[in-house]
Amino acid sequence: LPCGMVITDSKIRQTLHEKLQNNDFKRIHGHQTNPLTAAAITASLDILQQTETQKHLNEIYQLHESKLHWLMRKPIVRNIRFIGVMGAFDIICERHNQQQALQYWFQQACMDNQLLLASHKSSIYILPPYCMSLSDLEDTYEKIDKILASLPLHYITPCSSEE
Repeated sequence: LPCGMVITDSKIRQTLHEKLQNNDFKRIHGHQTNPLTAAAITASLDILQQTETQKHLNEIYQLHESKLHWLMRKPIVRNIRFIGVMGAFDIICERHNQQQALQYWFQQACMDNQLLLASHKSSIYILPPYCMSLSDLEDTYEKIDKILASLPLHYITPCSSEE
């Protein structure tokens, strides 16, 4: 049941709202919506709007904020960011010619710890599903902390002049 969501500002939302009031627009574009997908979207939105769900999502946000600031003490962690239930940070190698090797090492260490994290270039993304418990998310951060603590020193020490 593929579906997606786009976050917009009020000007775009108003323009779309006006278009959606047009029956021709609904007829032309409405046939592309699978009834099961529409039902799943409606049910998902109902769940997302529940007070309990909003409270949980806020708790995930607060956990990201706390744990990402904690990770900042690691010498290779830079540029922490978080929005909603998504958290991210960059891992930066002091030896720029080994950045790719560091990224490979980190991803391999994550897999060895049964942790699958999205990554792109130097960025690591923590994208928990909404149903993930806070304790499972805390475990994820503990694993990341453990992985970063086991980082080989050659990734965090600058090159000596002899190299």
